Amino acid sequence: MYTYVLKNRKIENIPTRRTEKKGGQGSHRSRIHRIGIGALVLAFGLGFSSNSIARAMPKPEVASQSKQQLRPKPTEASIARNVQRNLVELPWYGIFDNLEYKVEGSTVVVSGQVLFPVTKESVTNAVKGIRGVERVVNNVQEESNSPMDNQLRAAIYHALFSDGSPLFYGSLGVNPGIHIIVSNGRVALDGVVNSQLEKQYAYAKARSVPGAISVTNNLRIENSSK
Repeated sequence: MYTYVLKNRKIENIPTRRTEKKGGQGSHRSRIHRIGIGALVLAFGLGFSSNSIARAMPKPEVASQSKQQLRPKPTEASIARNVQRNLVELPWYGIFDNLEYKVEGSTVVVSGQVLFPVTKESVTNAVKGIRGVERVVNNVQEESNSPMDNQLRAAIYHALFSDGSPLFYGSLGVNPGIHIIVSNGRVALDGVVNSQLEKQYAYAKARSVPGAISVTNNLRIENSSK
């Protein structure tokens, strides 16, 4: 034999020693000689091909980095939408909590008040995994959870949202329209109402509840800067 074909590359004209004897010791040595050369060429060819393929294929880390570089950088608006979605989906976030946030480049600052410590702890985890967020500043404060404040929360809730109240809609949904914040007898109303009349109604109702030292009306009118 004179030719081996391996990976579409041709190794030609590999001469082998011929002997005059047929079937004797010389013939046996020629066969061994030919087999030895063939194995050497085959091993060399396989090694060369596998090394070439390995060098040609991109490393997984490099390919992943290249894909990330091709993806557009998130805008502050897109980050804000994701922050909003993640915060309102917190399992303990409700009508007695109020969270606000702002996006400054790749930094998100979250502030507000929550009733349970677990809610505050969950804020950072909910935001830090968002693409484009590199830093989370958690300025959330924990409200007083005293028996007196809890009674005041229940009384104001009943005053605002009892049957027939025009504000009943404000207590509904995953993210209620109105939030009641109570700390050491001081009450703050946050959220959105439909009109100035509803804003005044909410303030008057909260003020009428015994035990409320003060009421701060932070309610905003929907689609209005007032």
